[in-house]
Amino acid sequence: MSNRAKKTRNGGPKTAAVLLAVCGLSLVGGVYAYMRSTPGALEVPMAERKVDPRGESDKTSQTARHTKTEVEVVSPHYDGEDLKFSREKHPVAKTDNPYLKAVNGFLDSNSVAPKDARLKDAKMDGPVLVLNFSPSFETTYGTDDERTLINGIIESVKQFEGVRAVRIMVDGHRIETLGNIDLTEDLAVAP
Repeated sequence: MSNRAKKTRNGGPKTAAVLLAVCGLSLVGGVYAYMRSTPGALEVPMAERKVDPRGESDKTSQTARHTKTEVEVVSPHYDGEDLKFSREKHPVAKTDNPYLKAVNGFLDSNSVAPKDARLKDAKMDGPVLVLNFSPSFETTYGTDDERTLINGIIESVKQFEGVRAVRIMVDGHRIETLGNIDLTEDLAVAP
């Protein structure tokens, strides 16, 4: 066999590089064509968007508007080692903020938080319900008390449509923790 025949059959590293480049460009072109031709391919559903951990959003905050005539107020109790919540319906006036009614009702239903700890304001920021508590809410709680508070707040707000997460704030500032649970990130609210 001559040298010329060997070069033609082998192809060498240049042929492999060209083949790899062509495959890569074809893949990128295919993804680009899919994204351009598929409506909504570049849209991330609100429920799946990662919320900015600094508490900022490109959406305008909206104060709670409601049509509810009643809310469920949850009360914690333990069944052995299991934390459970009972529910009781309470009327809501048209001038009341239903989020405040539900969360403050929960705070009143137990002795975990100080008596003057109140939810002062609540508003939706996209799928996140921003809860702004009074300064007395920010104290260090024991593990069980902290778990009761956080789970109770989540149980209180999951009755509201569109709430996918909560952001805990005190006097307009994000807090880091109430004991052990990290509050620098929004807390998921499972339906």
